[in-house]
Amino acid sequence: MDAPGGDPDRISALPDDVLHLILGFLPEATAAARTAVLSRRWRHVWVHAHKFVFSDDLAPAAALGNFASFVDRLFARRGHAAIGSLQIRLSHHRSTPPAKVAEWTRYAVRHVVDFFLLRVSHVPPAATVELELPSHGRTRSIQLDLSGMRLRFPPPPAASMYEALAELALDSARLGDFVSSCCRRLRKLAIGSPLDLRELVLRVDALQELRLSRAEDLRTLDVTAPNLRVLWLDRCFPHGAPGSDGGVSGNRVACCRVVAPRLQVIGMRDATLAKLPGMDIHGLASVRCLDLGLHMRGRLCRRTSSGLWLLENCPDRHKLKGGYDFVTRKLPCAKYNIAALDVPSPDIIEHQQ
Repeated sequence: MDAPGGDPDRISALPDDVLHLILGFLPEATAAARTAVLSRRWRHVWVHAHKFVFSDDLAPAAALGNFASFVDRLFARRGHAAIGSLQIRLSHHRSTPPAKVAEWTRYAVRHVVDFFLLRVSHVPPAATVELELPSHGRTRSIQLDLSGMRLRFPPPPAASMYEALAELALDSARLGDFVSSCCRRLRKLAIGSPLDLRELVLRVDALQELRLSRAEDLRTLDVTAPNLRVLWLDRCFPHGAPGSDGGVSGNRVACCRVVAPRLQVIGMRDATLAKLPGMDIHGLASVRCLDLGLHMRGRLCRRTSSGLWLLENCPDRHKLKGGYDFVTRKLPCAKYNIAALDVPSPDIIEHQQ
């Protein structure tokens, strides 16, 4: 095939493997599909690209009804061939029925090798949508942003078939209680804005980093991870007025138990011991960095602050490094002034009971 003007088409002369890599850099799968008009050879080259991004947000409104068919045709043409990376971004509920989303997810975790992203931005309010992962998968990194869809994991021993899974990020998923000793190679777990997550129990030897954010339904955090290095808790556990028993009114007392002898970094925001009477972290002797938020009024800090508890209980707190925010409330309307201190010491803080 020659380019206009008689110049040779050097791109088409490249081997298929190189063309598959090049097509993977296109921003969306429909752009790759349009290369099929170049020649008879190109009709099949794009189908075997190493990376695909499907986004119904880039499809014209008139074509939304064909979006699911387009994705189905590609998966059918690929058969059981492995995919390097796959991203599916859904912004319009009219483009894809929930059952189809579940079907694509099952296909992805069985065929995607490196990275799979599913982002659902809109779920019909009246729909009861459930996403169940298959009994086995080969993907190394999975990121699911589900906008309230219920996510179910396969029960053991099937769950242990996710041997390759090293990184898992879940956002806005309806999880229920999450008890896991599966995914033996899982190194990083991030859970943000979960719904109905009241108990999180982890027994994962390989886990190195655990990040929880906006888990306000959480009552119990129970982690045993001998290789955990980073623990980050941001706006977790119930918010409510302290009860007379030192817990949280409405029977919402929470507890936090972590066994991590190699723990090096702890980040904790908006957690108080009044809501965590069972605060118990084994492994503070190895901690070298704290990232905390202490809500202060002048030099006063409530004795129930979990950040203050960490400062007092880290054996080598004077050797700690990292960022510490002393958050000083200046006005009753809850505006804050934040000043970062290099190495804070609990000795400079007056305790307010």
